[in-house]
Amino acid sequence: MNIFLNSGLYDSNSGVEHAQFYRMKAFQGIGEPVKLVYSALLPKLHEHMALFDLKEEQVLNLYDWAMADDPDQYLRSGLTGTERADYKREVVKDFTQTNRTVTEQATGGYTIVRRKEKVYREDKKLYLVSDAQVELSRGDRRLSWSYDRLLDDKVMVAIHLENFCGQDYYFQNFYELLSFFMGALEKAFGPATYFLDRERDYDEYLVQKKQEGADNRLVSVIHAGHRVEQVGGRQVFNQFYQFVLDHADAYDKIVVATKRQAADLKEDLGERLGKTRAENLVAALPVGFVADQVDRPTDQLVYSRPRFETDPLHLVTASRLHQEKHIDQLIDVVAKLKDQEVAAKLTIFGRGPEKEALEGQVEKAGLQEEVVFAGVSDNLEDDFAEYDCYVSASYSEGFGLTYLEAMNAGLPVVTYANEYGAKELIDSGKNGLLVAFSKDEENREANVSGMVQALLEARAQLADLQEGAFKSVKAYGLSKVQKSWQKLLAEIKKGDNHANSVD
Repeated sequence: MNIFLNSGLYDSNSGVEHAQFYRMKAFQGIGEPVKLVYSALLPKLHEHMALFDLKEEQVLNLYDWAMADDPDQYLRSGLTGTERADYKREVVKDFTQTNRTVTEQATGGYTIVRRKEKVYREDKKLYLVSDAQVELSRGDRRLSWSYDRLLDDKVMVAIHLENFCGQDYYFQNFYELLSFFMGALEKAFGPATYFLDRERDYDEYLVQKKQEGADNRLVSVIHAGHRVEQVGGRQVFNQFYQFVLDHADAYDKIVVATKRQAADLKEDLGERLGKTRAENLVAALPVGFVADQVDRPTDQLVYSRPRFETDPLHLVTASRLHQEKHIDQLIDVVAKLKDQEVAAKLTIFGRGPEKEALEGQVEKAGLQEEVVFAGVSDNLEDDFAEYDCYVSASYSEGFGLTYLEAMNAGLPVVTYANEYGAKELIDSGKNGLLVAFSKDEENREANVSGMVQALLEARAQLADLQEGAFKSVKAYGLSKVQKSWQKLLAEIKKGDNHANSVD
């Protein structure tokens, strides 16, 4: 069994979740069984599963398991139709209209009661409302906990699981609860290959079990740049992967999405593990793929459309609306193009915490006609066909799934020359353009000006770039990626940790 470990699944996901969906599809094509396992409390999980065509037997969740009528049966086949429910939510407010008790009917068929606390934060000069106590119930089954503050985070404490298969359990913290769940997984599936995509508690549990002699295979999948910066000649690593790199020898493989990152990681690990071990441990496989290009009609390609000099340049981007994606810089790019009397329109797919601020920026700049927020797309590749060029202002991409999806629709990519995705996927001048940039805020205007110049260059050679974009994704065809995963899995099962990559 192959078990993909992650924290949550939502209606709008990051590249980590989409990478898992791609990997699952690749595995299905080579006959490899997969379970997606989530550790977060997900009241709408089964609604969101339907959005991505996930079946009950493919998905497991810690809290659904704890509340299931038959936990052992749930691990084998998921929830039954009679166990699932429609999501409902009721809120009790106090006289200040602050939420005090929130009651939810989870799609997993159990009830969630959240009792809130309202605390004044002197550093933020405002009141914050958050969960203080949570209780899940289904029939005579109960799972309840409180929250305690640890530095600036809230952590679960005093966790009570009542009448679980006729017994009561107490856990001091979330790690102990997760360990209880993971033990049930190991009992149900026996030795398995675990793909650790997100949530460090999984890593800590499985590394410890392996050190104790468990016969599992561990594959850490790194979805972002592992290097952060150099400080005093010492390499500082991404905090999300520090545990993995500190315990690298406990893993059977560490998978990254690009050959460029694989080379850097081998160098970093080689200093501690030795060059040969690092070379054998690290594998480069793309986290996404495209359909194999077989006799695709040319009239379906973007670059086959007639285009006139007077046509606006139709730009598109798709990402979480988060500060790290620098969507604000793309809006500034459109403003500068407008100042230069270059007609351009930007469509932004995605949602996130920065949406309100970005909408305010658009309104302040008077760009309501030029910038459109399109929400979440159900089928980006089809939507991309309406545009001329994909743009990104991200400073860092482990791979860049949307780059690949855009190029497969015949869109060239104009992006900052970030590590590792842009430099791996984009051959500047052939299938897009790479823009030099600086992460220093003082150079923001120079970054934007560079992006403007690149788009003007792209406009002048758009048809050639579009043709190059579509042709360049042939190397990422489904059958090729499947063969690479098949080879890696065979090596893991044999204990043969030789590096693997798409040739």
